[in-house]
Amino acid sequence: MVYPRQCPLCAAAYGQHTADDNQHATARAEPGGTPSPWRPGLPGRLLTLVCIDCRGEYVWDYFAGAVQAADDEPQP
Repeated sequence: MVYPRQCPLCAAAYGQHTADDNQHATARAEPGGTPSPWRPGLPGRLLTLVCIDCRGEYVWDYFAGAVQAADDEPQP
């Protein structure tokens, strides 16, 4: 249950490893992914993060602490 420590696209290190470290920005947040350990009956959070260094976007499964694989994309 953490934000990424480095960009999975360009490998830039993310300073303090917190949501306010100014190395990445959250472009979008939506339900899905791994459920919260505190509320397993509810969907987790999928965050679309933008790396400030390379401007790349990727989907981060917050409660899994991992990039969401392309084949795991939620269906509409």
